[in-house]
Amino acid sequence: MTFPEFGASVGVAFITAAVTVWLTRRQAFSEKWWERKAEAYSEILKALAHMAQHQWVELAEANRVGMSDSDDGPDEKAARVARYETARLHIEHVTAIGAFIISAEVVGHLRLLESDFNRALHDSSRVEDFFKGSLDAIHKATAAIRESANKELHHGWSRWPI
Repeated sequence: MTFPEFGASVGVAFITAAVTVWLTRRQAFSEKWWERKAEAYSEILKALAHMAQHQWVELAEANRVGMSDSDDGPDEKAARVARYETARLHIEHVTAIGAFIISAEVVGHLRLLESDFNRALHDSSRVEDFFKGSLDAIHKATAAIRESANKELHHGWSRWPI
């Protein structure tokens, strides 16, 4: 092997190694970004589930006024209310951040949820109506966000994030 042949072989090996490292890093970054998106959507849906559970129990309690008190003891009710408050704050936080990890479409659904919640609060003359309206808003947002997340995560997994 002559020196020019050796130099060409080393050059080709170096270029191949550099391109391989670059592509591997890009793929790792893309996969990590996809995992962050999946985790963000999972946390949003979990928060909505906690909110729905709380509103459902409150609606049931509001409809049973005069019949019997809640089946929840004080500790269970405090824990449920705490989960609701944490979930609500998480949704408000994600909405405020906007389309960084999650899609703009999902941010729109979250903003609509906030609007629907406020409408239920101001338009309801009875507490039962508020809980029913807010529960309907949560269910509507959950379905829309689940559909948007599925579309993005299942069809967008192979796209480069940059």
